Amino acid sequence: MKNTYDQEVFSCVFLEKNFDFLQLHNRLLLPGEKHPPKTLKSQWSLVKEGEFLFHAAVIVGGVLLSLGIGKWQRWREFLPTFYYWALFSCFYEYISYIGNKHLWEFDRNFISLFVTETLYTFLFYPSMIVMFLGNFPDGRNKKIWHYFKWVSLSVLIEALALRFGAIKFNHGWSIVWEIFFYSTMYPMLRFHYKKPLHALVLSVFFVLFYLVIFDYDLF
Repeated sequence: MKNTYDQEVFSCVFLEKNFDFLQLHNRLLLPGEKHPPKTLKSQWSLVKEGEFLFHAAVIVGGVLLSLGIGKWQRWREFLPTFYYWALFSCFYEYISYIGNKHLWEFDRNFISLFVTETLYTFLFYPSMIVMFLGNFPDGRNKKIWHYFKWVSLSVLIEALALRFGAIKFNHGWSIVWEIFFYSTMYPMLRFHYKKPLHALVLSVFFVLFYLVIFDYDLF
């Protein structure tokens, strides 16, 4: 009789402890919950450390690769194109803020969204430009292959970012639009390198195209 009583008491205690754990676990998964319970602080810190590893790996990997194969000795040639990219990157953020509509936005940021955006804009993308323009080949077929490689690589990175939750697509933006975007972006970078003023004028039409297609209410 005593053994039966002890078993019942143990079962009640076991269920009570597990019920408390499940409550804490469910709280961690609630939509919109920014901070988990303090009792799970150590576990949460491990999760947070892993969240921004994707962006850190991409940025560090891109910079290191550019140091190996990029033509940094020609950086002065590429400087106007750095500014060109940074201008339209910042302009996208401005338009998205004013219109309250981000077609894509980083998630699980490295330290913060500001730090992540800054590192991409002023470190990662200049590194990509140095490699893309610095190794641009001669010959029609080689040029086509060069564009194909860079568009494919960029779309692959975006697809992995989407898979790991490091980026979010909104308002109809998709991988198909990413392919279109990069298929026009890289030729525009090359065009700006060769004819900066013409590229700036053409870029205005691309901006208007996106504003109309995605129905930005700015006026």
